[in-house]
Amino acid sequence: ELNEVEKSTATRKLEGQSYVVSVKRNKVLTTKYSFVNLSERDMPRLQINHLRHSKKSKIIKCFEANSNKPINADPIKPKGAHDDLVSAYRLWVPLGAKSSIVVQVEEIQEESNDQSQASIGNVTIDKYIEKGLMTIDDKAKITKSLERQKTVAFLQSVADSGRHGHLFPKDAADAEQIQAKNWLNDTELQLVMKLLNLQTKVSNSEFQISEEERIQNSVEKSQTRLRANIKALSADGIKDNPLITKYIAAMGQEEDKLATSTANETNLRNERKALDKQLAELNKELKTLLANRLQKFEIELKP
Repeated sequence: ELNEVEKSTATRKLEGQSYVVSVKRNKVLTTKYSFVNLSERDMPRLQINHLRHSKKSKIIKCFEANSNKPINADPIKPKGAHDDLVSAYRLWVPLGAKSSIVVQVEEIQEESNDQSQASIGNVTIDKYIEKGLMTIDDKAKITKSLERQKTVAFLQSVADSGRHGHLFPKDAADAEQIQAKNWLNDTELQLVMKLLNLQTKVSNSEFQISEEERIQNSVEKSQTRLRANIKALSADGIKDNPLITKYIAAMGQEEDKLATSTANETNLRNERKALDKQLAELNKELKTLLANRLQKFEIELKP
């Protein structure tokens, strides 16, 4: 049986209908009692008190297995009790001289198992269809419901990632795969591709900024070394030492390199701020588009 899952009005508007597949089957439980009479005379009728397997089981057949002759099963119950309170049955069976019997009691018990539409899988559904337990329409309902829930979950995850400043999908290939599943429309996909392009520029900008910081650290170390050398030579009292002149010229070059690197870093950080602003604007635009899609799901859902 295909049963609809109960949901709140708000959840049902957003996610649509969900289903659970209730699988019911009858299980046959068999109990056998064996007796052997080795004596030369008939035994008095044997009394067997048979306990039911469970409150849900019902005796469907009671017989002697060798001859297939039926055996009556009389309920054992207090006076005035209902049949559903019977937990045991009394069986009377004869046992002749030099003979053996096998009393077989069969009970039937209904078992049920509920499988969610997310866990059942197409292979199992196809098997149920082959056995006539489900229809193609049932499969279509489940497929439609699952696709809707996946789409809604995806849109919500992208909206949440956009809200927290993270980009989704990971790359262009990921975006195309998602678009192939119809989770993104053409407008949303174009916007995501712009975001991906911007994210690449941000990554490049971060690398360039770190490179300029490395250059500046290198210049500072070089200047510290040059100052130490100049100080050591000046302490010797040697005037017009050509090494001092060389070190001073080298410090001038390092200063020029530092000034250039600092200016480059300033420009790069300004560019990074502009990229961050564009990312925030596009993330906001994407979030608005997805929110409209989610709202559209609610509007399109038929009561």
